Amino acid sequence: PWISENLLPDFQSTLDQTLLQRQRSQLSFKVRLPNENSPSRYYDLRAFPVMNETIILVRDTTSEKLLEEQLAISERMASLGTLAAGVAHEINNPLTYIQCNIVLAMEELRARTDELSSLVESSLLEALRETEKSLEIALDGTQRVAKITHELKHFSRVSEFKLVPLQISEVLDSAIKLSTNEIRHRARLIYQEEVAPHKALPFVFGDPHQLTQVFINILINAAQAFDSHMVRDPVIEVLVRHVPTHDHVLITIRDNGIGMDAPTLRRIFDPFFTTKELTGTGLGLSVSHRIVHDLGGAIFAESALHQ
Repeated sequence: PWISENLLPDFQSTLDQTLLQRQRSQLSFKVRLPNENSPSRYYDLRAFPVMNETIILVRDTTSEKLLEEQLAISERMASLGTLAAGVAHEINNPLTYIQCNIVLAMEELRARTDELSSLVESSLLEALRETEKSLEIALDGTQRVAKITHELKHFSRVSEFKLVPLQISEVLDSAIKLSTNEIRHRARLIYQEEVAPHKALPFVFGDPHQLTQVFINILINAAQAFDSHMVRDPVIEVLVRHVPTHDHVLITIRDNGIGMDAPTLRRIFDPFFTTKELTGTGLGLSVSHRIVHDLGGAIFAESALHQ
């Protein structure tokens, strides 16, 4: 019952190949257990004909699959990082004098408009003010480009990491406070820690400023998930827990928005990919991936599109 209908034909043909034709067969598949809202699990099924018997092995390959995806993303990031550093540098220089000249032109135009306000026709004054508005729009555009180049510097590892022992809960508290204006009008935030009785979360090594930026990026993304779709009780959950078996600290940030389809989910860490064309640069999550990876951690996402 836990196999989706579209997987059944694949199972049927794979097993028939071994049971009926007595040939080796293999099938890799993905399921969500125990229901469609659960995280994906990856499995590998292999069937072997042995004498008068058939051996069927099913192996959980989730951890391997996630590592492969992380490695593929990391390799793309490494090659793009070198390019991003050069692009950011080359853009910044001309951008600086473009901005300076736009500001000077606006100030000069504003001063001349004030001087001529009592001497020229109202239609000419209106044209001058329209020109000033056009310059303001141009300045906004250059500021947006400046924001992109600033994020490109993070993406290309221009900033040096300062590794110190820290309590991750303190970093999260700081990120939540800095994100409050984005969150409070959109969703209710729930924060909780899962630790053994009479114990505290262990210290981790990291850069507090860079990790704060990672959590801010993810929290704001979660908050903006409610902008285009109405949800009855919008909630963002932040869960922190210690995983003693691997001596890791796991931070889960979850929202109950509409979710993402599979093609979108596959591209969320790609540079310049964004579903928010008017407000997003498409670098927030790719920068976050770069920071977490360089600190020796792992970051991944799970989502399904809810109707």
